This record gives sequence, C-alpha cells and structure tokens, in this order.
Amino acid sequence: MPGDDHEFWKMMLARYVFAYAEELDLDLNGLGSATRRDREQQVGLEPDEWFFIGALDRVPDLAIEISASRSGVSKLESYSRLRVPEVWLFERSEIEVYRFVKNSYVRRDRSVVVRGIDLVDLAHRVVHTERRGQIASVRRYRDWLRQQRRKR
Repeated sequence: MPGDDHEFWKMMLARYVFAYAEELDLDLNGLGSATRRDREQQVGLEPDEWFFIGALDRVPDLAIEISASRSGVSKLESYSRLRVPEVWLFERSEIEVYRFVKNSYVRRDRSVVVRGIDLVDLAHRVVHTERRGQIASVRRYRDWLRQQRRKR
C-alpha cells in the first residue's frame, strides 16, 4: 500500500540518519513533521522530517520529503521561500540532495548537513528493510558504520 510505504520509509530514513549522527557524534536534532510558517513569505511547510544542527530555534538545516508516488521537486519553490539550506527528496528508491544557492536549489551528489553519509547505501537500506526486524536492521547499520570507521 503506497501510504504504508511512505510512512515506513519516512520512519526508517529518520532512524538511519539518527543512527549515523549518533555514531559520528553529530549534534543533529529532529523535529519530525512540524509545520514551519513564514508569514512574511506567505509560506507554510510540513515536510516528512526536519533536522537541525544544534539548536531548534531557527530555520531547519535539512528537510526530507518522502515521495512514494508524487514528485517532491515542485515543493522546492516553497522550501526556497523559507531558505532551508538543504532538502533531500527520496524518490524512486534514491535520495536526491538539493542545496539552496543564490535563491534557488541546485542538485548535489552529497549532503553538506550530514557530512560523509553514503546516500546510495542509505536509500538501499531504507527500501530493503523488512517491516519486521527494524531494530536489527538499524543495529546492522551501526555495526557497518563502525567497521567503515575502523578501516580509515
């Protein structure tokens, strides 16, 4: 069911991002899908997930949109009005990163907000995580991250 996929992917993507942040000791904080409004810009947004580096008292550093059946690219215009520095669109089992540069979004290969995260691996994990066994999947991701760090 598409709605179920959307909610499941949203939750798993957030869980994996938090696991990554914890393993690398990043000061990453989430606010779920809380609505952000800017009356002056006449815009209000409710992404699937907001993330902040540090304090939660300003424009979020990262918005994540999960799209099981619709294009999130059209939402970039609204995000630009809030001046959100980075937006991830999870579409077609891929994570597309957009950075806000000179009043518009530019597609990038990697995240600036969550530095070093392997987005191809992350997207693969999200779509291949079994509905049952989520904690074990996140634990395997943590183990993999630790192995990668030891190799460096």
